Amino acid sequence: MKVQLTPLRISNGALSVQQLPSRLKVLNWGENPNVKGLAVRVSERTVAALPGNQQSHGFDRIALDFEHNTVPGTPAFLQSVEPRRVAAFGRPAVVAGEGLYLEEIEYTPSGRELAREFCDLSPAPLLDAECNVVMLHSVALCRQGAVEGLSFFSVDLNAKESGMDKLMAALRKAFGLDDKADEAAVGAAMAALHSKIATLTAAMAPLAEQLKALGALPAALEGIKSQIATLTVGGQEGAVKLMGTLTADLKTLQTQVATLSAEVVARDREAIVAQAAREGKVVALSADALAKLSIAELKDHVTKLPVTVPLSARTPEHVADASLSDGVSEQRKKICENLGVRPEAVFAKK
Repeated sequence: MKVQLTPLRISNGALSVQQLPSRLKVLNWGENPNVKGLAVRVSERTVAALPGNQQSHGFDRIALDFEHNTVPGTPAFLQSVEPRRVAAFGRPAVVAGEGLYLEEIEYTPSGRELAREFCDLSPAPLLDAECNVVMLHSVALCRQGAVEGLSFFSVDLNAKESGMDKLMAALRKAFGLDDKADEAAVGAAMAALHSKIATLTAAMAPLAEQLKALGALPAALEGIKSQIATLTVGGQEGAVKLMGTLTADLKTLQTQVATLSAEVVARDREAIVAQAAREGKVVALSADALAKLSIAELKDHVTKLPVTVPLSARTPEHVADASLSDGVSEQRKKICENLGVRPEAVFAKK
């Protein structure tokens, strides 16, 4: 936003004293005419508006400069560069019925050296539509307070305000507020956000222990990496060789288990057939047919067989046939062969 500054010439004899003053009157109460015929007013409007404007624009202390060299757009400003020298800094103060002052003045080394080289004061106030002073940008030490071109000019006083406006606009957008939402509304939205953050922080507290446990994972992973490194010593070739050895060992174990299982099943078949014979039952199955039956199926088959050999007619198991050297006749061997069992398992000597 562009605002109009109006430098004025006031010669109040402040520089005629021995000591540099700590308080300067820069405008009178009421109307202050300038060389262009404009009546600049220090009024009740000034009393009401100036303190707040100085504070909000960041001009609570202002420069007592040389020839308006701190006011953008002036010849002195354009002819100089930063750091621009100023004579002093002071606090603007309006006194009802008296006028506008620059108080609590603190001089710079340049001011102490050069201030007496200038005879005039030229304030640069911000005016409202009725020419009431509502803010004071700066005060200049001038040799001629009515230098052509210093009466009216435009300067962007709201550079700081512009930055604040952008920040407010961004906050309104972030919180989904209306474009006209004031600082109170934005503050309330920020407070609500802070409350939500606090709630989430409390809710996340239990996760702290879990995160602590996760912190132990790197060490565990290092252990796994070490094991993998040991397993793969010798590179891919070593890993393949090791895998081949493990596979061969597994096959050997499977063969041994299969052999043992077959022997157990054969033993169980023989025991079932032997028991059937002792009960007077004849298992009339070939060796192939007998081998195809599971243990459960063979038991079921034997259970259903009738007794065809009277137990009273059986030769006692413990009476050996004198004609047999090994206790097993050829006929019995033939029967056992047909049944797929070992003769000694059925007709073993007792």
